[in-house]
Amino acid sequence: MTAAVPRPRADGRERILVVGSPYVGDTVIAVPFLRNLRQAFPDHAIDLLAEGRIPAELLHACPHLDAILPWERPAKRRLAAAPAEVRGRGTLAALANALACGAALRSRHYTRAYLLKRSPSAALLALRAGIPHRIGHASSLVRPLLTRAVPVVPGRHRIDSWLDLLSSEGRPVDDGRLELPCDAASIAHVDRLLATLPAGRPRVFLAVTASNWRRQWPLDRWAAVVRLLVAERGCEIVLCGSEADRAVHTVVREAAPGHVHDLSAAVPIRELSALMSRTDLFLGVESGLMHVAAACGMPTVTLFDPRTEPEWRARGSGHVTISAAPDQDVRSGRRERAIAADATWLAGRALAAIPVTAVLDRVRAALATRPTMRTLDLRTDRVAAPRVMVVERRLAPSRAQTPEPLPE
Repeated sequence: MTAAVPRPRADGRERILVVGSPYVGDTVIAVPFLRNLRQAFPDHAIDLLAEGRIPAELLHACPHLDAILPWERPAKRRLAAAPAEVRGRGTLAALANALACGAALRSRHYTRAYLLKRSPSAALLALRAGIPHRIGHASSLVRPLLTRAVPVVPGRHRIDSWLDLLSSEGRPVDDGRLELPCDAASIAHVDRLLATLPAGRPRVFLAVTASNWRRQWPLDRWAAVVRLLVAERGCEIVLCGSEADRAVHTVVREAAPGHVHDLSAAVPIRELSALMSRTDLFLGVESGLMHVAAACGMPTVTLFDPRTEPEWRARGSGHVTISAAPDQDVRSGRRERAIAADATWLAGRALAAIPVTAVLDRVRAALATRPTMRTLDLRTDRVAAPRVMVVERRLAPSRAQTPEPLPE
């Protein structure tokens, strides 16, 4: 199935459409594809179409894009347990929305479309937009709507899978390194916020929530980790998330009052990369924030479900993963849907086998590689004073102090 060739643009530039994802992690790891696409088509206009506000916020400083277009879609609802009639209406509404959005894009006269979003609606949109070259990953539903269908390699990292869309056309690609530029104003704002934290103490960015219930770890274990990091290493813990994370962050703050700082309300999405670049270590469950940290060159320690680790692990060096065995007793479809529909904190269903000691060992090793000696320059306008070396010593807890038992 093909579409009519669009008319040439008045400015002489061909235009390429990239259909992306609305999620933080997917958006961040799409940057290597966008960079390679720009290298392949330096004179083309490249637009990104994605749902929600996250892509536009995260990629506002991305140099590889000409425009970021919003894809307005109906609100998503949990339909797994809904009657077949209700699920059918939802599917029809999604397809109708894709057709309408595609029709609205026809006037932009795109000549190529790359589908990072693996869904029939994305392929249908590109077809309806009259784009003659439509490249995406193959599936039984999507394949007939594409002009080039690229096979999905099981276990391949998602960054490499997206780069396969370009290499399948014979175009050279790089190593898929991550990058996430941030502007000077964001850095200045974050620096002002962090200036209120105690100086000279390691800053650990903690991410304890994830959109998928399989990625949760028990909150009492997170609390134990926080207490010990503050007591043993003198850490300051930094949190940043959405309004939905408030209750969970409250529990974490209570584990070490005064040393856990929730910046959720003060740091918008567009400043996440600036915040990450000012911390020493990412610690948490698999989430989009992990990819932001990796893009900023920050070492990460991440708790992973082994089924998703090969495709979604942090890209680059200096990253540590802690995997758990699959949770066998919740694999059945009906049981899994019932748990996923529960709005309560589903702590530890997938990662319950990971003990506190395993996490602490990895974090201690990661922090041990960070510098602990800093130079304080005491120069003044009139007299050049000598340099003074300030050594940060990590004091062991008092022997008289009885540590709390670790959660099992």
